[in-house]
Amino acid sequence: WQNQDCDAVKSSLVELEGVPGTGRVWLDTFYESALNGSWMFTESADYLRALGALDETDPKRPSVIIPNYVNSPSNCLASSKYYSVCCVDECEVILSSLERNIAAPLASPARVAGLVARPAS
Repeated sequence: WQNQDCDAVKSSLVELEGVPGTGRVWLDTFYESALNGSWMFTESADYLRALGALDETDPKRPSVIIPNYVNSPSNCLASSKYYSVCCVDECEVILSSLERNIAAPLASPARVAGLVARPAS
């Protein structure tokens, strides 16, 4: 149940990608979607920057980095001094699998690519 909203937010943002496959949504598109969609993407550029979710590589066309935004505190359902209920970070599953399978401080790029490309078990 925890990740249903996270998956919905991610899907909405992926549909808005400026360049498919980049994991980024143009900042103006991000804000425009709040007017037309069911999600209220209203975080300020300063806040997105502080989250590490704002890509300003092209200052004329900043974009929101989808995974950084989805995994940010603004998408946590609940939090307290001792815990928080946030989106499950999909990268952690991959990283954990790599650490378990490589079990060494170094690995060749081919080995890493092979492990990432294979279906999860």
